[in-house]
Amino acid sequence: MADPMTNSSLYNGMIHQFTRMVIYGVIWYQGESNSGRNNDKYVCTFTNLIQSWRQIWNQRTNGITNLQFPFGFVQLSTNSNTTTFYGFPWIRWRQTFEIGYVPNNIVPNVFMAVALDLRDDP
Repeated sequence: MADPMTNSSLYNGMIHQFTRMVIYGVIWYQGESNSGRNNDKYVCTFTNLIQSWRQIWNQRTNGITNLQFPFGFVQLSTNSNTTTFYGFPWIRWRQTFEIGYVPNNIVPNVFMAVALDLRDDP
């Protein structure tokens, strides 16, 4: 039995069924649960996610969905009031494709909403 939390299972269960719909953009929230895994590969996997979604949507809508549709994402925020931030700062850095800001020239038409805030200390 396949692990229900693998990338392909999540994609097939939550995304693929919508790829025949014409879209005009995407807003993505990464979530915190996998912030400590494969941090060193994040730039590559995030770039590939964006490029592959654009290609898949373009193909499955017979070219109607723009191949460079806008891709907006929410920067990983804080999720606790502890002093331990695990991989969050590294993920935030890598969410900018290691440039430090978005948009940039690495992946076109990508935008970031900054959600970083101070911790909720008592």
